[in-house]
Amino acid sequence: MQNQDRQTGTVVTWVDNAAFGFAAPHDGGPDLFIHVTQLPSGTDGLRIGQRVSYLAQLDQRTGKQRAVNVEVIDR
Repeated sequence: MQNQDRQTGTVVTWVDNAAFGFAAPHDGGPDLFIHVTQLPSGTDGLRIGQRVSYLAQLDQRTGKQRAVNVEVIDR
């Protein structure tokens, strides 16, 4: 996938014991769901306020956008 398809956002929620959270897109719009399985190998969670880049993908089950192929911009 090409870099221009990637979007950026800021983590606004992360629930460690449930391994998921949400990011607010920098270009506006609704927050996107992030699951720990979409983080880079060896990354077991995120912090509120952390910036991430991701690809937005429609979740067929919920009909909402979710973040996939998430990369951490600042650790």
